[in-house]
Amino acid sequence: MIVRYYFSERILKKIIKIPRMILLQKQVFQLLQVILLFMLPGLIFAEGPPRIKNNPTSYFGISIISQFYKKTLVKR
Repeated sequence: MIVRYYFSERILKKIIKIPRMILLQKQVFQLLQVILLFMLPGLIFAEGPPRIKNNPTSYFGISIISQFYKKTLVKR
C-alpha cells in the first residue's frame, strides 16, 4: 500500500515527464509501476546501483531512477 501511494499518478508525472495522454492509458501506467517496483529493492537496500557487467541497460535504468528518487527525497 505504501508503494502504491508513493508511485501515484501525480508523483509519476513529476518523476517521469510524460504527456498526460500516455499516463491516462492504464497499460502504460501499470508497466511503469512494475518497472519501478523491480527497481525499488536496489534503491533502498543498496548504497548505489548494482554493478552488473553483463547487463549495462539494467545499471543504466537503476542509476537514472535512483537520481530521480534522491531528488524526490530532497524535495520532501
